[in-house]
Amino acid sequence: MILRPVRWAVSIFVSFAVAWFTFMVPFGRFTLFQHASRIFATDEAQELTGELGNARARLTDEVVRQVGEVARVDGGPSGLTMAAETAARETAERLARASAERARSEAERLARETADHARAEATRRVAPPGTNR
Repeated sequence: MILRPVRWAVSIFVSFAVAWFTFMVPFGRFTLFQHASRIFATDEAQELTGELGNARARLTDEVVRQVGEVARVDGGPSGLTMAAETAARETAERLARASAERARSEAERLARETADHARAEATRRVAPPGTNR
């Protein structure tokens, strides 16, 4: 009985701490929120958003088409239920594969850019004053 208010208080405290770190604590020159905003404002992120929207629309159209075909073949509500389950399962598998591939390539690209940036910063900090590095 007393555990519920304690959980609630801990949950509120953790949420506040995460929000505070996200918006107030700088990581480098920017806060976590500012970093995320700058990343999502890039042309590549906008392009990715558009491509994902197009893929979602194509996938939705395909699922509706498959459900309609199976419902016509099975000829009834029970067939529609089975068709919806089958189409949903296939859709989930396709979406998971596509998302994983896209996320992996995006993560590799961001890792390369981050490593390049870190190397440039390290070189800049190590270079003696007056050099053009």
